[in-house]
Amino acid sequence: MLIAVNPVVIDLEVTSLCNAVCTFCPRSEMTRQEKFLDLEVVKSLCRQIEQEDLRQEVVLCGIGESILHPQIHEIIRLLRAAGASVSMTTNGKKVDAAALRRLVDSGLQEISFSINASQPSTHRKVMKMDGYRDVISNAKNAIRQSRSFEDFQTNISFVLCRENFEELDEFIDEWRAAKPSSIYIHPLNNRANLVNAELSEVRVDQVAVKYANDPIVIVDIFSKAGSDTGICKIASKLDFISSDGDLLLCALDYAAVNRIGNLATNRIQDLRARKIQAYANGDFDSFCESCSFCPKPSKVEN
Repeated sequence: MLIAVNPVVIDLEVTSLCNAVCTFCPRSEMTRQEKFLDLEVVKSLCRQIEQEDLRQEVVLCGIGESILHPQIHEIIRLLRAAGASVSMTTNGKKVDAAALRRLVDSGLQEISFSINASQPSTHRKVMKMDGYRDVISNAKNAIRQSRSFEDFQTNISFVLCRENFEELDEFIDEWRAAKPSSIYIHPLNNRANLVNAELSEVRVDQVAVKYANDPIVIVDIFSKAGSDTGICKIASKLDFISSDGDLLLCALDYAAVNRIGNLATNRIQDLRARKIQAYANGDFDSFCESCSFCPKPSKVEN
Protein backbone atom coordinates (compact mmCIF):
# COMPACT_ATOMS: atom_id res chain seq x y z
CA MET A 1 0.00 0.00 0.00
CA LEU A 2 1.40 3.38 -1.00
CA ILE A 3 1.73 6.10 1.60
CA ALA A 4 -0.34 9.19 0.76
CA VAL A 5 1.87 12.09 -0.33
CA ASN A 6 0.71 15.60 0.52
CA PRO A 7 2.01 18.78 -1.13
CA VAL A 8 5.42 19.68 0.27
CA VAL A 9 8.04 22.41 -0.07
CA ILE A 10 10.76 21.94 -2.69
CA ASP A 11 14.24 22.72 -1.41
CA LEU A 12 15.99 23.57 -4.68
CA GLU A 13 19.77 23.62 -4.54
CA VAL A 14 20.60 25.87 -7.49
CA THR A 15 24.27 25.58 -6.60
CA SER A 16 26.42 23.50 -4.29
CA LEU A 17 29.08 26.23 -4.23
CA CYS A 18 29.27 28.49 -1.19
CA ASN A 19 31.32 31.47 -0.03
CA ALA A 20 31.10 30.33 3.60
CA VAL A 21 32.19 27.13 5.32
CA CYS A 22 29.75 26.91 8.22
CA THR A 23 30.92 24.49 10.87
CA PHE A 24 27.40 23.05 11.10
CA CYS A 25 27.52 22.25 7.36
CA PRO A 26 29.93 19.30 6.78
CA ARG A 27 30.92 20.31 3.25
CA SER A 28 34.11 18.23 3.50
CA GLU A 29 31.87 15.15 3.37
CA MET A 30 30.26 16.18 0.08
CA THR A 31 31.46 13.79 -2.61
CA ARG A 32 29.29 15.12 -5.43
CA GLN A 33 30.74 17.77 -7.72
CA GLU A 34 30.36 21.44 -6.81
CA LYS A 35 28.31 22.90 -9.64
CA PHE A 36 25.42 25.09 -10.76
CA LEU A 37 22.02 23.55 -11.42
CA ASP A 38 21.35 23.34 -15.16
CA LEU A 39 18.63 25.68 -16.35
CA GLU A 40 16.99 22.81 -18.26
CA VAL A 41 16.27 21.05 -14.96
CA VAL A 42 14.55 24.20 -13.71
CA LYS A 43 12.51 24.37 -16.91
CA SER A 44 11.48 20.72 -16.47
CA LEU A 45 10.31 21.48 -12.92
CA CYS A 46 8.42 24.55 -14.14
CA ARG A 47 6.62 22.57 -16.85
CA GLN A 48 5.49 20.06 -14.24
CA ILE A 49 4.28 22.77 -11.90
CA GLU A 50 2.27 24.31 -14.74
CA GLN A 51 0.91 21.07 -16.20
CA GLU A 52 -0.14 19.61 -12.86
CA ASP A 53 -1.36 22.94 -11.49
CA LEU A 54 0.69 22.47 -8.32
CA ARG A 55 0.47 25.08 -5.60
CA GLN A 56 4.19 24.76 -5.16
CA GLU A 57 6.48 26.54 -2.71
CA VAL A 58 10.13 26.55 -3.71
CA VAL A 59 12.96 27.52 -1.36
CA LEU A 60 16.29 28.27 -3.01
CA CYS A 61 18.66 26.83 -0.46
CA GLY A 62 20.35 23.42 -0.39
CA ILE A 63 23.92 23.54 0.88
CA GLY A 64 25.13 26.33 -1.39
CA GLU A 65 24.77 30.10 -1.66
CA SER A 66 22.02 30.57 -4.23
CA ILE A 67 22.92 34.10 -5.29
CA LEU A 68 26.21 32.77 -6.73
CA HIS A 69 24.33 31.09 -9.60
CA PRO A 70 24.96 33.21 -12.73
CA GLN A 71 21.36 32.63 -13.88
CA ILE A 72 19.66 33.07 -10.51
CA HIS A 73 17.36 35.83 -11.75
CA GLU A 74 16.22 33.75 -14.72
CA ILE A 75 15.58 30.81 -12.38
CA ILE A 76 13.37 32.95 -10.16
CA ARG A 77 11.50 34.37 -13.16
CA LEU A 78 10.84 30.90 -14.57
CA LEU A 79 9.54 29.56 -11.26
CA ARG A 80 7.29 32.54 -10.67
CA ALA A 81 5.94 32.37 -14.23
CA ALA A 82 5.07 28.73 -13.59
CA GLY A 83 3.03 29.78 -10.56
CA ALA A 84 5.40 28.78 -7.75
CA SER A 85 6.08 30.93 -4.72
CA VAL A 86 9.82 31.51 -4.35
CA SER A 87 11.96 32.26 -1.31
CA MET A 88 15.70 32.20 -0.67
CA THR A 89 18.07 31.50 2.21
CA THR A 90 21.38 33.37 2.09
CA ASN A 91 24.38 34.14 4.25
CA GLY A 92 23.85 37.73 3.14
CA LYS A 93 27.35 38.72 2.15
CA LYS A 94 26.44 39.47 -1.48
CA VAL A 95 22.87 40.69 -0.95
CA ASP A 96 23.34 44.45 -0.90
CA ALA A 97 20.58 46.93 -1.79
CA ALA A 98 21.08 46.62 -5.54
CA ALA A 99 21.21 42.82 -5.41
CA LEU A 100 18.03 42.63 -3.35
CA ARG A 101 16.19 44.97 -5.70
CA ARG A 102 17.14 42.80 -8.66
CA LEU A 103 16.02 39.63 -6.86
CA VAL A 104 12.67 41.19 -6.01
CA ASP A 105 12.25 42.48 -9.56
CA SER A 106 12.82 38.92 -10.76
CA GLY A 107 9.97 37.71 -8.56
CA LEU A 108 11.52 36.70 -5.22
CA GLN A 109 8.90 36.90 -2.46
CA GLU A 110 10.86 36.12 0.70
CA ILE A 111 14.47 36.10 1.87
CA SER A 112 16.04 34.70 5.03
CA PHE A 113 19.46 35.83 6.24
CA SER A 114 21.31 33.08 8.11
CA ILE A 115 23.58 34.99 10.49
CA ASN A 116 24.04 32.75 13.56
CA ALA A 117 25.92 35.17 15.81
CA SER A 118 25.76 38.59 17.42
CA GLN A 119 29.51 39.13 17.55
CA PRO A 120 32.05 39.21 14.69
CA SER A 121 34.35 36.68 16.38
CA THR A 122 31.54 34.18 16.85
CA HIS A 123 30.31 34.71 13.29
CA ARG A 124 33.80 34.01 11.99
CA LYS A 125 34.11 30.93 14.19
CA VAL A 126 30.73 29.44 13.31
CA MET A 127 30.50 30.42 9.63
CA LYS A 128 34.19 30.64 8.64
CA MET A 129 33.44 33.80 6.69
CA ASP A 130 34.72 37.37 6.90
CA GLY A 131 32.60 40.45 6.34
CA TYR A 132 30.32 40.28 9.39
CA ARG A 133 29.67 44.03 9.34
CA ASP A 134 28.70 43.88 5.66
CA VAL A 135 26.30 41.03 6.37
CA ILE A 136 24.63 42.94 9.21
CA SER A 137 24.39 46.07 7.07
CA ASN A 138 22.91 44.13 4.16
CA ALA A 139 20.34 42.37 6.34
CA LYS A 140 19.21 45.52 8.13
CA ASN A 141 19.01 47.39 4.85
CA ALA A 142 16.95 44.54 3.38
CA ILE A 143 14.46 44.83 6.23
CA ARG A 144 14.10 48.57 5.67
CA GLN A 145 14.04 48.21 1.89
CA SER A 146 11.46 45.43 1.92
CA ARG A 147 8.88 47.73 3.52
CA SER A 148 8.51 49.36 0.12
CA PHE A 149 7.94 45.99 -1.59
CA GLU A 150 4.45 44.54 -1.80
CA ASP A 151 3.94 41.31 0.16
CA PHE A 152 7.67 40.70 0.67
CA GLN A 153 9.14 39.10 3.79
CA THR A 154 12.64 39.47 5.22
CA ASN A 155 13.60 36.98 7.93
CA ILE A 156 16.64 36.50 10.16
CA SER A 157 17.76 33.04 11.24
CA PHE A 158 20.07 31.61 13.89
CA VAL A 159 21.30 28.00 14.10
CA LEU A 160 21.61 27.44 17.83
CA CYS A 161 24.63 25.54 19.14
CA ARG A 162 26.76 25.63 22.27
CA GLU A 163 29.23 28.00 20.62
CA ASN A 164 26.66 30.79 20.11
CA PHE A 165 24.10 29.94 22.80
CA GLU A 166 25.17 32.78 25.12
CA GLU A 167 24.52 35.30 22.34
CA LEU A 168 20.96 34.19 21.59
CA ASP A 169 19.08 36.75 23.69
CA GLU A 170 21.33 39.56 22.48
CA PHE A 171 20.78 38.40 18.91
CA ILE A 172 17.00 38.36 19.31
CA ASP A 173 16.93 41.78 20.99
CA GLU A 174 19.07 43.35 18.27
CA TRP A 175 17.05 41.96 15.41
CA ARG A 176 13.69 42.53 17.05
CA ALA A 177 14.57 46.22 17.06
CA ALA A 178 15.20 46.03 13.30
CA LYS A 179 11.64 44.66 12.82
CA PRO A 180 12.09 41.75 10.40
CA SER A 181 9.13 39.61 9.37
CA SER A 182 10.34 36.72 11.56
CA ILE A 183 13.33 35.57 13.60
CA TYR A 184 13.90 31.84 13.20
CA ILE A 185 15.81 29.87 15.83
CA HIS A 186 16.91 26.50 14.47
CA PRO A 187 18.35 23.81 16.74
CA LEU A 188 21.56 22.25 15.49
CA ASN A 189 21.32 18.62 14.45
CA ASN A 190 24.23 16.29 13.81
CA ARG A 191 23.61 16.16 10.04
CA ALA A 192 23.29 12.37 10.02
CA ASN A 193 26.36 12.19 12.25
CA LEU A 194 28.50 14.25 9.86
CA VAL A 195 28.56 17.57 11.71
CA ASN A 196 31.92 19.04 12.66
CA ALA A 197 33.06 17.84 16.08
CA GLU A 198 33.82 21.47 17.01
CA LEU A 199 30.11 22.12 17.45
CA SER A 200 27.79 20.83 20.14
CA GLU A 201 24.02 20.48 20.10
CA VAL A 202 21.93 22.19 22.76
CA ARG A 203 18.34 21.57 23.81
CA VAL A 204 15.88 24.24 22.77
CA ASP A 205 13.10 23.33 25.17
CA GLN A 206 13.61 26.30 27.50
CA VAL A 207 14.17 28.64 24.56
CA ALA A 208 10.90 27.45 23.00
CA VAL A 209 9.04 28.05 26.27
CA LYS A 210 10.58 31.50 26.72
CA TYR A 211 9.54 32.67 23.27
CA ALA A 212 6.36 30.60 22.92
CA ASN A 213 4.08 33.62 22.64
CA ASP A 214 6.49 35.93 20.88
CA PRO A 215 4.91 37.43 17.74
CA ILE A 216 8.02 37.18 15.55
CA VAL A 217 10.38 34.65 17.17
CA ILE A 218 9.83 31.10 15.87
CA VAL A 219 11.78 28.34 17.61
CA ASP A 220 12.34 25.05 15.78
CA ILE A 221 9.94 25.49 12.88
CA PHE A 222 9.93 21.74 12.16
CA SER A 223 8.53 20.96 15.61
CA LYS A 224 5.23 22.27 14.26
CA ALA A 225 5.39 20.01 11.20
CA GLY A 226 4.04 16.85 12.75
CA SER A 227 3.79 13.52 10.98
CA ASP A 228 1.21 10.87 11.76
CA THR A 229 2.83 8.34 9.43
CA GLY A 230 6.10 7.77 11.28
CA ILE A 231 7.98 9.39 8.39
CA CYS A 232 10.84 11.80 9.16
CA LYS A 233 9.58 15.38 9.02
CA ILE A 234 12.30 16.49 6.62
CA ALA A 235 11.69 13.55 4.30
CA SER A 236 7.93 14.06 4.35
CA LYS A 237 7.73 17.86 4.29
CA LEU A 238 10.65 18.75 2.00
CA ASP A 239 11.70 17.52 -1.44
CA PHE A 240 15.43 18.16 -1.73
CA ILE A 241 16.63 18.57 -5.31
CA SER A 242 20.41 18.71 -5.58
CA SER A 243 22.43 20.78 -8.03
CA ASP A 244 22.71 17.59 -10.10
CA GLY A 245 18.92 17.63 -10.52
CA ASP A 246 18.53 14.54 -8.33
CA LEU A 247 15.83 14.15 -5.72
CA LEU A 248 17.73 12.96 -2.66
CA LEU A 249 16.33 11.67 0.60
CA CYS A 250 17.24 15.00 2.24
CA ALA A 251 19.83 17.78 2.28
CA LEU A 252 21.83 15.85 4.88
CA ASP A 253 22.79 13.29 2.24
CA TYR A 254 26.07 15.01 1.40
CA ALA A 255 27.44 11.95 -0.39
CA ALA A 256 24.21 11.47 -2.39
CA VAL A 257 23.95 7.81 -1.43
CA ASN A 258 20.14 7.95 -1.51
CA ARG A 259 19.34 9.15 -5.01
CA ILE A 260 15.67 8.68 -5.85
CA GLY A 261 15.83 9.83 -9.49
CA ASN A 262 16.56 12.85 -11.65
CA LEU A 263 14.07 15.64 -12.24
CA ALA A 264 15.05 15.98 -15.89
CA THR A 265 13.52 12.59 -16.71
CA ASN A 266 11.04 11.98 -13.89
CA ARG A 267 7.88 13.60 -12.56
CA ILE A 268 8.38 15.23 -9.17
CA GLN A 269 5.17 13.60 -7.97
CA ASP A 270 6.46 10.14 -8.88
CA LEU A 271 9.84 10.75 -7.26
CA ARG A 272 8.16 12.05 -4.12
CA ALA A 273 5.93 8.97 -3.84
CA ARG A 274 8.92 6.70 -4.48
CA LYS A 275 10.93 8.43 -1.74
CA ILE A 276 8.18 8.17 0.86
CA GLN A 277 7.44 4.54 0.05
CA ALA A 278 11.12 3.60 0.25
CA TYR A 279 11.36 5.37 3.60
CA ALA A 280 8.29 3.52 4.84
CA ASN A 281 9.85 0.23 3.72
CA GLY A 282 12.92 0.94 5.83
CA ASP A 283 15.27 1.32 2.86
CA PHE A 284 17.04 4.30 4.46
CA ASP A 285 17.38 2.95 8.00
CA SER A 286 21.14 2.54 7.81
CA PHE A 287 21.55 6.16 6.70
CA CYS A 288 19.02 7.62 9.15
CA GLU A 289 19.83 5.64 12.28
CA SER A 290 22.54 8.04 13.50
CA CYS A 291 20.67 11.26 12.63
CA SER A 292 19.63 13.33 15.66
CA PHE A 293 16.86 15.16 13.81
CA CYS A 294 14.48 12.23 14.02
CA PRO A 295 14.76 8.88 15.82
CA LYS A 296 15.81 5.86 13.83
CA PRO A 297 12.86 5.14 11.52
CA SER A 298 10.85 2.01 11.95
CA LYS A 299 9.20 0.31 9.04
CA VAL A 300 5.74 1.71 8.46
CA GLU A 301 3.23 -1.12 8.36
CA ASN A 302 1.13 -1.52 5.20
